[in-house]
Amino acid sequence: MSKSTWWIPSATKVLALLTAANTTCSPTLLHFTEFYNSALDHIDLMAEYYAWQNPSVEPGFSFCQYPFILSITAKRLILQRDSEQQMIINARRSLVAKVQRRQQPDIALLFLNLNIRRAHLVEDSLNEVGTSRAPPLPWQCTLFTQRTSHGKRNRVR
Repeated sequence: MSKSTWWIPSATKVLALLTAANTTCSPTLLHFTEFYNSALDHIDLMAEYYAWQNPSVEPGFSFCQYPFILSITAKRLILQRDSEQQMIINARRSLVAKVQRRQQPDIALLFLNLNIRRAHLVEDSLNEVGTSRAPPLPWQCTLFTQRTSHGKRNRVR
């Protein structure tokens, strides 16, 4: 660690001690959101996450070691991107396994397409998910609602 950045890990460790002390108090003296550092929402969180997941490749400090400092926005972004990466890896493995067994890969299984009418959002959602052939994976879901009066389909993620 260079001489100019020693203070970031040190300050974060002090905050970890303060957070631990705060959680032992009943009721807590500070709300947990007081420890969030919203400036971290603007750094490369995925690089931080991968450095934390692979300490042998990139040893050293990572903000992901201290989740109390990450805002809910940062945590959501990390979980979303990690989920997307897991889906890609699983889809790739599935395709490779099918090709190795000389089977025709079913591309439709890689996507979960739901057709839902705006007026019947809950009913159609439950019916479509219940009858889908997709395996139980954490698919990212894109919903296309019925066409508007302008002929466009609304896309809801």
